[in-house]
Amino acid sequence: PRQLGRRCLAQARARVPLPDPCGARVWPSRPSRGLCSSAVAATSSRARAPFRAWVVDAERGELKRRAVDEFSDVSELPRQDPEATVTVRVRYSDLNYKDAMIVRGQHGVCKGFPIVPGIDLAGVVEASASPMWAPGEEVVLTGNKIGQHFDGGWSGLCRVQAEWLLPKPPALPP
Repeated sequence: PRQLGRRCLAQARARVPLPDPCGARVWPSRPSRGLCSSAVAATSSRARAPFRAWVVDAERGELKRRAVDEFSDVSELPRQDPEATVTVRVRYSDLNYKDAMIVRGQHGVCKGFPIVPGIDLAGVVEASASPMWAPGEEVVLTGNKIGQHFDGGWSGLCRVQAEWLLPKPPALPP
């Protein structure tokens, strides 16, 4: 584990991308191309292209399964928030300490398994049942239970509560 952390840090300093199971380049320690966002095609409200998500399953601190799975709808993800009203097409996510613990199957960080990690995300509103957000608006989300209690940003699509989202600051790139 320590060698992996040092390797990631060395790659980040050298600006070397980490491999991504979906083919995108993931940059450690900074906002990066969202996991599997390359698999998310332009969609309409009638028909959605399949998307991928990194799903982790563990029991009693022992990793059972860690894989990138394909889904046709966000409702198929393993740990959905019943109060979520906004679907975000994830463009960027990152890897932080809590995500690393979840990916290793360690308990104490997330409410339960299986789960899609990704505590932070940035993306575009795909659909909204809330008057707070309209499709096409760019948003960011940090924390607020995603990736720990509910499915997070290591997915092409993520369903979240409208109150948790913030407008993307204009200084951030699209």
